This record gives sequence, C-alpha cells and structure tokens, in this order.
Amino acid sequence: MNKILTMAVYACLGAVPAMGVAASTIDIDQIHIATTEEYTNGVLDASPYNPSVEVYGSDLSRVGQISVTLPAGSVLGGGVVPLAPIDSTRSVWYLASGYEDNYNTLTDLRSDIGTGDYVFQFYDGLGALLDAVTLNYAAPEPTGVPLISYPSPAAADVPPSGAIITWAYSGTSDGIVVHVADAAGYSQEAIVQSAVTSWAPPPLPASASMELEVRAVDAIGATWDAEGNVILPQHTTEQGDTFVYAGAFEHENNMTFTTVPEPASLTLLGLGAGLLVLWRRTAEACPRTPPMR
Repeated sequence: MNKILTMAVYACLGAVPAMGVAASTIDIDQIHIATTEEYTNGVLDASPYNPSVEVYGSDLSRVGQISVTLPAGSVLGGGVVPLAPIDSTRSVWYLASGYEDNYNTLTDLRSDIGTGDYVFQFYDGLGALLDAVTLNYAAPEPTGVPLISYPSPAAADVPPSGAIITWAYSGTSDGIVVHVADAAGYSQEAIVQSAVTSWAPPPLPASASMELEVRAVDAIGATWDAEGNVILPQHTTEQGDTFVYAGAFEHENNMTFTTVPEPASLTLLGLGAGLLVLWRRTAEACPRTPPMR
C-alpha cells in the first residue's frame, strides 16, 4: 500500500498531540518504525518481511537530509541509511530507494536492520544539523493474521454503499487496522480493538478497483482510552519538538475487490440503451429523405 497512508492509520483521535515548540526549527508529527509480515488472500507471501522507517511532519521545509543510524550490528548501508521525501511537499520521508526491500525470513531482515536504538539526525540543505532524536525499537510480534471473510478475494459485486468488511481473528495483538483505498485517491481506515471483527467504511467509489488490508498490530507503548481511541507514546527531540512514536510489528493481509456501479447509474445506463434501441427502430421505419441536389 501507499506509504503516505501510514500516518493516517495511526493518527486517530487522541494519538497525535499538539506538535512543535519554538526552540526547534522543525515540526515532526510522527516517526514510524515497523516490521511487516505480509499475506495475500490469507496466504503468506514468498518474501513476506518488510521493514519501514518513516518520518511525518507539519513543517519539514528546512530539512534537506535525514539520516538514520541503525542499531549496532545492522549491515544495511553500513549501519547508516538515508530517508527520502515522498514528494515535493517534503512532509513525508521514508527509506530511500534501494534501502527498503522484502526478505524471505525475519532472520534475514534482522541481520540487515536490527532491533535497538535508531538515531535520527535532521540536516538543512547546507548540511548543518537541525535536530536529532534516539528511539528504541523492539516491538513484540503479534500472533495470527486476520482472515478476511467479506469481500471474498477478487470479488466484483461489492456495493459502494452499505458494504461491511468482516474478518476472523483468533490471535493476540494490540489492535486491528483496516484500510481500504483506490488509485484515484479514496482512502479510509479504522483502528479497532482486536476483538472487533467488522467495519463499515464510508461509501466506496462506484465501479472502482479497491485495495483492502487488514492488519494485526503490536505497537510499543500503545494503550486505549475510554472512548476506544488508541494512544501512542510521545517523544521529544534534542531541540524540544514533541511527536508521536509508532514502533510496530504488523501481520498484514491484503486483497483486492471491485465495486459495482451505483443503482442510479445502472438505471441511466438502461434508459440510455432503451432510447438507443428506440431510435434505431424509428430510423429503420422512417428513413431519412435524401438531400436534394
């Protein structure tokens, strides 16, 4: 799934505090470090393990470079890896091309990127250090994977309105993240407790190819408030900027499905087809008079 979705997944009510203080020249919203075990239609992928290191900010316009010193023993990039902005807004940064890959085993991944302290350093365009922070990553692994029961894999009959996504989950985790999106920009998600097994998304786009992922997530320091919102821990940079830290291990099940046209659209299509037939029959019964020459 698109990397830019990650912030929205974790930034539910209560998860993101008021960000930034005057002492810092940058404003970080969230730093996300995760390991994902990926499934497709409930079947473990051939190379299922994927690392992610991402930074999201309200104001990272002064940042020209972000480097991450990995935990001791990591061999990827010689132990130091760069992050790259996802687009020209520079508000989302992720592992640069060539540094994010899928691994056959968790052991292979951990040999490249280990657990322990991650040191983030933020530089301006001239190479001057703006800020830094150290985060410890050692997220526990959830058990089990959510098995999607509706829609079925590659279903082509999902109604845009009233669809209820359902799944079965018998493992243990801090919670379930459900996300549905299409290539045109529709993106909706929910974070629910692990005992919940259904979600009704807002109306889906009609006649669209959709991507659905349901993830069991263990997140470092995650708690739930009385209103059912997940709360993630806050950290502060050396220059005093406060942000949310999302350190997680995820078991992610992916699938695709297609929505049908809206009923009103089907009615219009039928009316149009009927008028076309009528026009053809009228034309055959009353041929046009040829023009005079």
